[in-house]
Amino acid sequence: MNLILLLRVINLADNIVHTGDSDTKIGFGSNNIYFHTGTNSNDKMNITSAAVVINQDAQDFNFRVEGTGSQYLLFTDAGNDRVGIGDAVPNQLLGIKGTNAQISIEEDDNEFIRIGVGETEGDAVI
Repeated sequence: MNLILLLRVINLADNIVHTGDSDTKIGFGSNNIYFHTGTNSNDKMNITSAAVVINQDAQDFNFRVEGTGSQYLLFTDAGNDRVGIGDAVPNQLLGIKGTNAQISIEEDDNEFIRIGVGETEGDAVI
């Protein structure tokens, strides 16, 4: 086992490249870090001084955030330009799925509007 002790700084010219897989890398530019995987030339994620951008090149790369109870807590379907909340296959611009799923717009605990699906089939809650 080799042990390398790094004391303070690693200086790199441009990239950290995975050995044996040269199209998988972390790249560095002026105030920019990018993550690249696959044989095409598209970066999956860019981090700049102003933003974190997923799918900068507008390719069919989906993005998913997992929660403790949902594999698709937040899901973007890049090929169909749709977003799902709890929904892996949104069929509209915004799809929301879940047990008694509701949308809540609140000013505070006493002033709000909720729109959702009731507990029995076909019920709507407003």
